[in-house]
Amino acid sequence: HIEKLLLKGFVPSLIVIDYADIMRSSRSYDSLRHELKLVYEELRNLAMDMNLPIWTASQANREASNASVVGLENMSEAYGKAMVADVVLSISRKPMEKATGAGRLFVAKNRAGRDGILFPVHLDTSMSKIRVIEEASEMSLSDVVKSDESDMKNLLKQKWRQVNSPV
Repeated sequence: HIEKLLLKGFVPSLIVIDYADIMRSSRSYDSLRHELKLVYEELRNLAMDMNLPIWTASQANREASNASVVGLENMSEAYGKAMVADVVLSISRKPMEKATGAGRLFVAKNRAGRDGILFPVHLDTSMSKIRVIEEASEMSLSDVVKSDESDMKNLLKQKWRQVNSPV
């Protein structure tokens, strides 16, 4: 498809692939993780050949559902995907944050710059918009842990008051 577009004079500046994890590689493997790694390697080679970025999404594993920050260790099926990627971003939201649209954007890997950076964000899933909250600066992982502990303590205090208040 890309070659046909190039023949018509259309040169893309970005290719977005809706979920590369369901693509097939040029070789088949008995192991899904090997096939997924090859898919990502082939996409990276295409990006380098065409000199343009390719973006895709992937899911996190089960442990990520309880994580404050989703890191490389939480990539589902094949850690090899993370090894091949030049940039890996994750978005995480605790159940309480989903109702308010709050979340965290984590730069888990960046070959060309800083990584390990965490940004508080507002997510509008109905419009697929992500906005970094300007008032809050980048956070460290320890800041997130402290914030989560504080939020949990406040929630427990609130529930304790509800249980102990006379009806």
